Amino acid sequence: MSRFLVMSGLVVAIAMASGCDRNTKPAITKKVGGGAKELPPGHPGVAPTPAPQPTPAQPAAGTGSVTGVIKFDGTPPVMPPQDRAITAYCKAKPHDATWVLVGKGGGVKDVLIRVIAGAEPYAMKQQPAPLVIDQKDCLYEPRVAGIVRGQAVEFRNSDDTLHNIDIKDPAHPDGAALYNNAQRGNGEPQTVTPSVAAGSIIPIRCDAHPWMETWVGVSDNPFFTVTGDDGAFAIAGLPPGSYQLEAWHPYLGKKTLDVTVKADPPTTVDFPPFKAPDFRPPKP
Repeated sequence: MSRFLVMSGLVVAIAMASGCDRNTKPAITKKVGGGAKELPPGHPGVAPTPAPQPTPAQPAAGTGSVTGVIKFDGTPPVMPPQDRAITAYCKAKPHDATWVLVGKGGGVKDVLIRVIAGAEPYAMKQQPAPLVIDQKDCLYEPRVAGIVRGQAVEFRNSDDTLHNIDIKDPAHPDGAALYNNAQRGNGEPQTVTPSVAAGSIIPIRCDAHPWMETWVGVSDNPFFTVTGDDGAFAIAGLPPGSYQLEAWHPYLGKKTLDVTVKADPPTTVDFPPFKAPDFRPPKP
């Protein structure tokens, strides 16, 4: 009987010791000299556990929206034919320059409209699907787009010729690229997650065909869009409040506008029109 009591007491003691140690961090195994060696937390060879970062609040789903049309006032610049002689495949698909595209009603295509103040920081419930940029007929499609910071970009090549994806660093556009890789015709997609600050505009080029270019605006909220052929745009889902909007174009520059958004109906805004002096053609 006494032997049984001793054994029972030993089991209880071991169980209590285990229970008291539940909050102790386990030792981390790290490869050392080809073998595994236990390094306790706090050891110089073990990276400290990062402190938890605060998560921005998730705003309630909004019922407000903003609509408008980006206009060009005056005679738009004439787009010359692209010099595509560098590649036979591209030469067989002639196309005019796409620097500034203005519709019959004066609407400007490829203008990025986004909220730049009043909605940040914004915690996404889940990361959006990758933005898809295709290389088709020796052009990037879309030519201007937007993403949320941390969102991936998937590059495709629908052409039967080699292209090159050269993603420039917005902070150092003349320096080393964030990503630079060739993509064969009809090849496998390449997915990249640019690590840049919110508010940046990422320039992307094809080194093999210098007229091929696209721009991706990075935001810290999902309230952005790009104008269509008629220059029209709409941003929905905004909580009522005051915001600052930006209209950005790669060769016409940018304009900003303050707006107070209410619940339904949509709030219509009028950005100042772009004009001929705003046009900055690409460097030769």
